[in-house]
Amino acid sequence: MKTLKDLENFRLGKGQMNAVTGGYNCYATWEEGDEQVMIVKDEKGDAKKAQKVLQESYAGTSAIIECY
Repeated sequence: MKTLKDLENFRLGKGQMNAVTGGYNCYATWEEGDEQVMIVKDEKGDAKKAQKVLQESYAGTSAIIECY
């Protein structure tokens, strides 16, 4: 059985933690179907800003963009 001491080997240092950045995925869903289409995968940056930009680019369609 593994203990917390065993997991100590996988601990990241402060410099490594600062280098880790989050990502996001964006999906488009159309009213005609239930299936989502991935349009952006694992990008760096702000998911809310990306969602706004993508939603504006799909203006005039029934697409709903969600980034998280």
